[in-house]
Amino acid sequence: MSRTAAAIAPLALLLVACTSMQPGGHKQRPLAPPIAFEASRHLEYSTTIAQHGDTQQILLAVELNEAGLALAAFSELGQPLFSVSYHANGLSVADPARRIAPDMPRQIVADLQVLFWPQQVLSAALASAGWTLQEDGPKRLLLYQGELMTQIETLHGGGQRFEDFSRSYIITMQPVAPAQTR
Repeated sequence: MSRTAAAIAPLALLLVACTSMQPGGHKQRPLAPPIAFEASRHLEYSTTIAQHGDTQQILLAVELNEAGLALAAFSELGQPLFSVSYHANGLSVADPARRIAPDMPRQIVADLQVLFWPQQVLSAALASAGWTLQEDGPKRLLLYQGELMTQIETLHGGGQRFEDFSRSYIITMQPVAPAQTR
């Protein structure tokens, strides 16, 4: 496989994972409002994306700070793929190669909110659209009108396993370095 193909393959799978629709459709989750994080944190995750028997790896760098959330995605070879930020001015995307689908950044932010937003803030935003957030020990469960749509589990070592049942994908995020607080 060429270096270009190796760099694009994880992005292609991430695009499919974040934008594919199952029969009957997938109800889009509302975004909670941006929040300012009191303690800045820089997190890096080796991320595995699995869907329909295909598995790919990418590196995600996540910054949580007083401005909000920022994410940069890199191929296994370290090539930048895209970046997304969500702050008081809204959602912004840097995608110089124009490889990502228009709704993908919004889905990424919605997924990351389940991991990092306080339950009260997220629950309030979801409730008005028929969504419920439940916490069950190390798991967060997202239900739409009573049906389980997504399960997020905190793993030993600080990792996260994110399973979206309606879109049939699993994302596993393992920290590559201890969290840095500034």
